[in-house]
Amino acid sequence: MIQIYILDNFGDYMKTFEANDKENILKQIINSGFDMPFSCMNGTCGICSCFVIKGSEFLIDTNGNNFVSNGESFTTCNTFVKANLDGKVVLQAVF
Repeated sequence: MIQIYILDNFGDYMKTFEANDKENILKQIINSGFDMPFSCMNGTCGICSCFVIKGSEFLIDTNGNNFVSNGESFTTCNTFVKANLDGKVVLQAVF
């Protein structure tokens, strides 16, 4: 399984959860009990954005394409973890 670690915008640890490949990362963050801000749920507003600190190789977009880490924030509502892998993803919240 993929473990996702959430850091706040200062880089302090806030939450860890085991991710699945069935739901987008935003839904899983919310279901884990973390109070993540969001609005549109389709990537338009950008409120659910995060930075990838570690583990971008375990992420894919809604079309199944490998996530490309370019140093910019990404919307968690349009991002999933890859299936059948073990690893660690560290995300830093933008808010």
